[in-house]
Amino acid sequence: MILMEHSDYSTDDTASKCGFRNTAAFNNAFKFTFGITPTDYLSNMSRMFKKKRE
Repeated sequence: MILMEHSDYSTDDTASKCGFRNTAAFNNAFKFTFGITPTDYLSNMSRMFKKKRE
């Protein structure tokens, strides 16, 4: 998934790379599909991987 592979991308970059014209459309589509915002997804994944390393 592009969000995890390219954590250096901004939300605008990610939206553009995924073919969205703007960040709001990307955020809405992501939340509709996954039930969580991209920012919350990254935060949750970061915490999950941090716990696995401990």
